Amino acid sequence: MKKNSGMKKILCLLVLTGVFFVCACSRTEKPAQQEGPQNNEEIESFIITEQPAMEFGVILTDASLLELRDDGKMYWKASINAGDTVGWKNEEKSAVRAYDGLTRTFYLVDADGDYWVQDYAIAGPAIPAVIVADETILYTKPDLTSVARRGAITVPKYALVAMLADDTSTGQFVKISARVEGSANPSISELYVKIENISSDYNDIGCVKLARIASGTRNPAARKELLKNAMELAYKGKRLNQTPAGLSDDPALFELELTDNLERLDGQVNYVVTTERVNMRDMPSLDSNVAGTMTQGDDFWVSFRTRREISLPVAEEGAEPVKGRWLRTESGLWVFSGYAAPNQTY
Repeated sequence: MKKNSGMKKILCLLVLTGVFFVCACSRTEKPAQQEGPQNNEEIESFIITEQPAMEFGVILTDASLLELRDDGKMYWKASINAGDTVGWKNEEKSAVRAYDGLTRTFYLVDADGDYWVQDYAIAGPAIPAVIVADETILYTKPDLTSVARRGAITVPKYALVAMLADDTSTGQFVKISARVEGSANPSISELYVKIENISSDYNDIGCVKLARIASGTRNPAARKELLKNAMELAYKGKRLNQTPAGLSDDPALFELELTDNLERLDGQVNYVVTTERVNMRDMPSLDSNVAGTMTQGDDFWVSFRTRREISLPVAEEGAEPVKGRWLRTESGLWVFSGYAAPNQTY
C-alpha cells in the first residue's frame, strides 16, 4: 500500500507521539485507551519509514535512569521498565558506573529531565511493540530466505521489543531490537520479524508490562490488582486475545504465560508428597496465601508447572536451600516440587 511522503510523516508522528504519551504516563497514572492496528494495512502505518520530527527510544529491559555528575561518573536516579518510552536525543557517551567503577556506553534520554541509559537497555529511534506469535523467527533482511543463523534465531512470544525505523521493508517485515532475558544470546539488534507476528497496540503492550510488574511485586493485594488490570487490557487488545488458544482466565497461568515461565506437561503427571507436610498456595509464590496442606504420601495430578527452577530457603540453620519448580494441582493450587516427586506407581 503506497502513501505519499507527507502522509507517512503525519502517521509516524501521530503514532510515536501517542505511544510516548501513554507509556510515559504508565509510570504515574493509568493512561487512556489507544487504538491499535486491526489488519495489515493499519499495521503498516505503524512502520517507521522516515525520520519523524520527534524521536523516541524504547527501553528493552528493566533498567536504571542515571545522572552524570561533576566527578564524571554515572549515578542511579530512578528505575524504568521494559517497554517504556523516553525522548531519544541520539547522544552517546562513555562513562564510569559509580557502583562498580566499570566504563560503559550510555545514551542521553529525556524522561521528565535529562538522564542516561546504558546501551544494552535501549534502542532508538523506535516505538514499543510486543511479539504475539510462538517462537517468532528472526531474519537478517526483510526477505523470507534470509533466516538468522547465528546467535539468537527466534524471539519468544510476549517479548517486549523496539520497532525500528526502516526504509527497506516491503510491508511484510518490521525491524526490531530486543533483549531477551534468560536467553544464551539476550541481545537482538536490528533484525526482522514478520509483520503478523508483532503488535504495537497500546493495550497489548500494556498487558505484558503490567504482568511483568506484577511478577516482581511481593504484596499479594497489589499483585492481584495489577494482574486484574493486565487481564482487562488483554481483552481490549488487538492481537493478544486473538491467538488460537487465547489467554488463560486463571490469574496465575495468565501471569506465567506472559512472563514466559509456564510449561504445559505432556498430559497429566502424578506426584506424591515426600515431606511431612507441604503448603498448597493460591499463586506460585511464597508471598501468596496458603489455601490448604498435604501430608507425606498424598498424591496429586499436575498439568502445568513453572519453567524456571528456583531455590527456597530452609528454616534450619546451615541447611541447603530446596530447589524446584511450582506445580499446579488439579484444584488450581500450587505446590513446590522440592517437597514432592513423580509417583513411580503410575
